[in-house]
Amino acid sequence: MSFEGVDPDFGGLQGGKSVRILGRNLRLDIGYSVYFGSDASRQVAILNDGTLEAVTPRTRTPGPVDVIVRADNGTVIRLENGFSYVNQAGTLLGGSTTSKAP
Repeated sequence: MSFEGVDPDFGGLQGGKSVRILGRNLRLDIGYSVYFGSDASRQVAILNDGTLEAVTPRTRTPGPVDVIVRADNGTVIRLENGFSYVNQAGTLLGGSTTSKAP
């Protein structure tokens, strides 16, 4: 069993984003817990023998965190800086918030 990455690997501070944790040779007969830094995901699902899906928890601090997968058989795998929380407050998509009068 191994894990190679998170897709997407970033999301907002408010949490609630579904991400896929990509791996190989996952056991389908055991459970998994996923942590983003020290905060546990409240929803984890096994999609297939190569993918878990987890919902990101809320956090207060932007920046990268380790993603830690704990299998019920005792195996623990850490993806260092596997996910980044970004502060999306006040961000407008599509450009400038100011305009000039003609």
